[in-house]
Amino acid sequence: MIPETAPELISYLRNVAGVSVKLTAAGTVSIKPKKNLTEELKAAIARVSSQIRAVLEKERCPVDRDPKDTRPTLSGAVSDLKIDSDLAWDTIRVVNDPPKLFRCSGLVRIEHDDEGIPIVQRLDAPRLTHYLSQKIRWVIERQRAGTTVECAVPPPAKLVVDLLAKPEPPVPILSRIVTIPTVTRMETIHDRPGYDPQSGVFYEPLKSFTMEAVADAPTDEEIVQARDLLIEVVKDMPLVLPADRTHAVTIPLTAVARDLIEGPTPLFIFTKPAPGTGASLLCDVWTFLLTGRPPRPITQASDEEEWRKRITSLLIAAPTVNYIDNLRGFIDSASLSSVLTSTVWGDRILGKSETVSLPNRAVWIATGNNVLLSNELSRRCIPVSMDAGVERPWLRVREGRVVFTHPDLREWVRAERARLLRACLTLVRAWLARSRPTAEETMGSFEGWAQVLGGILKVAGLPGFLSNLDAFYSEGDTESDDVKRFLAGVWAEKRDHPVTTTELYSIATKPEVMLPLQGRDDAGRRVSLGHYLRQHRGRPYSISTVTGDAIEVRITKASPEGTSHTAWRLKPSASLAGVSIPSHANFGVSITPWDAESAETRKTRGGVVEKPATPGREPGEDDPGLFASGTVTPKICSTCHCKRFWRSHAAVITCATCHPPAVETLVAQWIGPDDARRVRA
Repeated sequence: MIPETAPELISYLRNVAGVSVKLTAAGTVSIKPKKNLTEELKAAIARVSSQIRAVLEKERCPVDRDPKDTRPTLSGAVSDLKIDSDLAWDTIRVVNDPPKLFRCSGLVRIEHDDEGIPIVQRLDAPRLTHYLSQKIRWVIERQRAGTTVECAVPPPAKLVVDLLAKPEPPVPILSRIVTIPTVTRMETIHDRPGYDPQSGVFYEPLKSFTMEAVADAPTDEEIVQARDLLIEVVKDMPLVLPADRTHAVTIPLTAVARDLIEGPTPLFIFTKPAPGTGASLLCDVWTFLLTGRPPRPITQASDEEEWRKRITSLLIAAPTVNYIDNLRGFIDSASLSSVLTSTVWGDRILGKSETVSLPNRAVWIATGNNVLLSNELSRRCIPVSMDAGVERPWLRVREGRVVFTHPDLREWVRAERARLLRACLTLVRAWLARSRPTAEETMGSFEGWAQVLGGILKVAGLPGFLSNLDAFYSEGDTESDDVKRFLAGVWAEKRDHPVTTTELYSIATKPEVMLPLQGRDDAGRRVSLGHYLRQHRGRPYSISTVTGDAIEVRITKASPEGTSHTAWRLKPSASLAGVSIPSHANFGVSITPWDAESAETRKTRGGVVEKPATPGREPGEDDPGLFASGTVTPKICSTCHCKRFWRSHAAVITCATCHPPAVETLVAQWIGPDDARRVRA
């Protein structure tokens, strides 16, 4: 039997007839599909149509408002989008106090993960709609029984899109989220939960975290206690040098003093010869100290595109520390190199044609076994070398080779987290109280970091800051080693003569050089060599000559621009400018030692000491060379006073200590100006 009252009829239509009964945005009753309606149902609907609409309006938006609802009210009907958008932003500024909605390359809000740790969540249309419905009551006016009433509605979709599209939303700027107290740019300690507008840092400690107050001007005794407590974390670690210990302790100090540092911070890389040395353990405890949760490291990316994606996914969360674990082999990433020297990282969001600019205020740490880094990456790193001195370091405790002060270091750091953080703050406060002394050491691209951290470590009495960089660069500079071997071979055979890429290819493929070239055949590797020469053109390299001397040369282009064949030349440094260099294709190769004491008994070959002719010319043409006559019997070098000489293929006798380019002067002294037929470079 068909009900006669409107509420019962609506229930019957929905549950029995299987039709949808609802109120449209225009305020009309919609009943679909109509094919399910019988003539009796249509007649019953017609009899109570006005009552059906009233019931549906009451279902959709009750007139009575909850007295506990204190949300401000805005109109849900969009008429002028600019006016409505400005009014919405004015209301958002009111309800966003204390701030939970921020600007970080777009609108973001603070959320919490399953462990209760605050994280950054970017707002899209559904999330912003949820935020607006929770903070603001949206209504429209409707006529009901001749009376105007306010009916609740969702936030207008067009308005939500417009709010998301605003270039500079009027909300606080968020640089990072921390769960530890930090020192602000105003030299105060940010230890109250919430947002700091001076630094853009949002501080939300763990529920169980409490810490004693830090003195404004710590005493010398407090400085020593704070330093020793931090050293206690690393004292059982097999760190190689005092500089490695100092750099290990620098990690938490960098995080605490990050807002005092202008510019980027380098990558702290823990290197060791064998796994199980303790690098990952040390990075784990530092990460837990700075975040309050177990570390979530990322691993090495397989290609440049993957590096870019991982860096963006890290920075989009505004972290305190970024941890890369177990680097392997040779690392050369343009993206990683770029982010380490940038305070803002720009990239496209995955799956969208949208570019974001993310602040880079995190501390970067990494671990690896005998990691090799490119020159671009190594100069952006602070090395922390570890060596347990045994084949299997992870068995040291079981074999009784070492006894740790804290067998469970992670648990000890967890228990002493408040004291360790207070120690970091004490050292930073001590540096500020002593008028910010600076260290003498500096680091290119990271001058701001070196100035602040070098001064803090100086006050703390921790030695060795940046003292192991030269050794780190020398050991890891595999790229320069390859180039130097190649250039030494070129200098030995070709000197500063113009040579083609094909001629250089024969040198690059010699067993003693073996330049790493790409290509499946000789033609492809010659093309790779051309790219290699262009990549290293103009950079000075210090190489050793066959006599053991060190000279500085650089690759230059010898052929004019626009020519079909490219020629190259090794150009000596400015210190060798103006010094004659004998032009002989094989000058300096297969040298023969010459003892000055027996030189009187030796004579040149038949009167004229002559350089072989330049290829393509007849002997005697006016080509660069050196000709001398007479017997050459040097006793001692007038320049360096040594008594060792050598003879080249051109029969030129040269001092074994002086630089080879000085041969013109030396030979002129040996044979005398009257005996020299011609000496010309």
